[in-house]
Amino acid sequence: MKKLLLVCSMTAAMFAATAPRITKGPLVEFSGDQSAVITWTTNSNGNSVVHYGVNAQDLTETAESPNRWNPNLPYMVHRVLVVHLKPSTTYYYVVESAGIKSTVSQFTTRPSDRP
Repeated sequence: MKKLLLVCSMTAAMFAATAPRITKGPLVEFSGDQSAVITWTTNSNGNSVVHYGVNAQDLTETAESPNRWNPNLPYMVHRVLVVHLKPSTTYYYVVESAGIKSTVSQFTTRPSDRP
């Protein structure tokens, strides 16, 4: 019985160590008047998608970025440029990678500096 428990514990620990998860972020790296860069880090390879909108319950817009997985690193940094935003507007977003999603976060674009 003790051997079975040990094997189950080791298997669960190995799975937890390799299960895709967001290890850092998401963070707003840059926010201008019409664009923003969202970044986050995961422990595995995966797509880089930001779901966003002006209503936290209706994140119907998406922005994606291709990425390259470096198998020599134990993590992957995702960076997505979100464009065609409106100045002085609060946006809500969720990031997605490898089938996992973050909780809802938000940022506000800067006021326009154009006359």
